[in-house]
Amino acid sequence: MFLNFACLESYYWKTHVVFNNKTALAELGKGLPRTCDVNDKESVFRAIRMVENLKKDEINKISNFLKEKYNWVVSSKKFLIFLIYWIIESIQKTNLNSFNF
Repeated sequence: MFLNFACLESYYWKTHVVFNNKTALAELGKGLPRTCDVNDKESVFRAIRMVENLKKDEINKISNFLKEKYNWVVSSKKFLIFLIYWIIESIQKTNLNSFNF
C-alpha cells in the first residue's frame, strides 16, 4: 500500500506501508522509514523489502508517533496553549494607559 492519507489509517491499525515521498503529501510521512519514489522501480522494491522486515515494535512506534502527531485533540490542545501564551504576551506588551476607560 502506498501512503497518502491512507498511511495514517494503516498505521492506526498497525499495518505497515510503503511511503511515496514524491507527492504533495510527503509532509505526512516525513521521518518515516520505507520511503520510495514510485517512478523508480528499484526504489519501490527496496522499500517493499524494508517494510516486509519491519519488526512489530517498530510498527508500534510508528503507529504511536502518528497517533500523537495527527491526533486532533492533542493538536488542538497544543494550539490553544500557544494561543493563550500569545494573548498573555500581547496583553503584557500593550500600554493599557492608551485605552479610554
